Amino acid sequence: MTCTQGDALKEMTVDTTVLGLSDEEAKSSPYIASMGIYVFRKDVLTSLLSDRFPTANDFGSEVIPQAKDVSRSLSLCVKSSCVLF
Repeated sequence: MTCTQGDALKEMTVDTTVLGLSDEEAKSSPYIASMGIYVFRKDVLTSLLSDRFPTANDFGSEVIPQAKDVSRSLSLCVKSSCVLF
């Protein structure tokens, strides 16, 4: 059986009432997701992923928070979800 993009998206729905959403809000927001725009110098990103965090599984919760301790130049805009190394 071939899985379409729509089917794959449906498989990612979760019960977001556990996050405090009302039943109505949960029906309209059934996903837990985080998106952002990340801008890196290629050499910095390559170094972070291959040398510093080769076993990291999640960019947003593992690499970015720890990268601030590694990189000499870092700009982190939490509210607008932008990171610049």
